[in-house]
Amino acid sequence: MRLTTPPRTTRPAAWCTGLCVLVALSLGCEEEPIRHYQVPKERAPAPMRSPHRDTAPASVLRWDAPEGWASQGGGTMGGLAAFTKTDGDQTSRLTVSSLFYQPQNTLQNLNRWRVQQLGMKPLGEADVEQAVQTVRAAGHDAQLAELVGANGQSMLVVMIHKEPSTWFIKFMGPSDHVAQLRPAFDAFVASLRFEQPDAEPDAEPDAEPDAGATP
Repeated sequence: MRLTTPPRTTRPAAWCTGLCVLVALSLGCEEEPIRHYQVPKERAPAPMRSPHRDTAPASVLRWDAPEGWASQGGGTMGGLAAFTKTDGDQTSRLTVSSLFYQPQNTLQNLNRWRVQQLGMKPLGEADVEQAVQTVRAAGHDAQLAELVGANGQSMLVVMIHKEPSTWFIKFMGPSDHVAQLRPAFDAFVASLRFEQPDAEPDAEPDAEPDAGATP
């Protein structure tokens, strides 16, 4: 009589394998602890400084307001003062403005005034020397331009180039009215002087010249 050995079952082995898989999965699914990091804050960029603030305070242009003229304040960007004089139906305007130092832009400024404001033809580089004359203003050599427009308007402009600024004293109005008031304009130019910023002005100027404005 032959005895047969019953076949071995693989269920215990399979059960152990499944258990190991479940343990491994449970270990792998554990949530990682939340980690905290401190990120250094970015520093704000340093503000851009005007070149004037790194040097000693520049002197300020002062003047005597023309008697009997109406004060209009600065008026425009870069404007320090504006005065008007009206006689009947004629009004002429005197302005003082300051921009960054630009002695090389005389031709550009002349042509802008001539073409855009007086209806005149532009000048060439060779014409600049004849178009302006040298005068004294505020103790410095300055340029004076006398422009008689084709539209019945005239303009007198004094340009003072004193680093770090160029100063413009501009007088415009009907041609005959400007000619009539020329002595008052000359007296105003003669009153110009540079003083320290703590002096009291007749009209408060801007703290710094404007780089983007036009006189």
